[in-house]
Amino acid sequence: MRKLAVMQPYFFPHLAYFQLIHASDKFIFYDDVNFKTDGWIHRNRILINGTPKYITIQCRKASHLKLINEVELDLNEIKRNKLLRKIKMTYSNAPFFDEVYDLFENVIGTTTKFISELAIESVRSTMSYLNIETDTAVSSEVYDNQNLGGKDRVLDICKKENCEIYINSKGGMELYNSDDFRNEGMDLKFLIPEVIIYRQFSSKFVSSLSILDVMMFNSVDEINRMLQRFELI
Repeated sequence: MRKLAVMQPYFFPHLAYFQLIHASDKFIFYDDVNFKTDGWIHRNRILINGTPKYITIQCRKASHLKLINEVELDLNEIKRNKLLRKIKMTYSNAPFFDEVYDLFENVIGTTTKFISELAIESVRSTMSYLNIETDTAVSSEVYDNQNLGGKDRVLDICKKENCEIYINSKGGMELYNSDDFRNEGMDLKFLIPEVIIYRQFSSKFVSSLSILDVMMFNSVDEINRMLQRFELI
């Protein structure tokens, strides 16, 4: 059965985001909805001296009144080098530092003006590193349905993709109703991740960090096993 997921592009998002991609046959980057200044589009968290801290991509005149794909980067060489130093200082002794640092360096060196494209590149590069072969698309490039809003836009994307099962994160339980999808001949499922613990530098495990943290401490094979540890309800 054809499974679809739709999510805003996030900057090196946490593991559950990639579980959602892994569970889907096609994943849509929802880049033509409003930007959230307090969201995960331009930032995520890493573990610095045992404490979760933000790593943030500076944006120019970011506002919830703009669409994600309209928000421009404010990222020059000095700011890129500062981000690289933070990653190096934090994770240089991690077992998989070299390959993950190279991945991060390549992503923030991406030639683009917009945070949406940088965030999408962070996800697609991570997918390639983890050998995730799910097909992807960008909503603004394909569906031409900005006249619709809320669940109607998602339903329209699902119908255009001949979706049979729409998968959403558990945070979507308050937004979507199974009946709306059933009336269109589709099932609605929510992805519930297992609690996954892995060894970090700190003796006390900290969850829900950027996938960067997961990749620094775990092999590709180990992460691929983690990607399968969820339930669809």
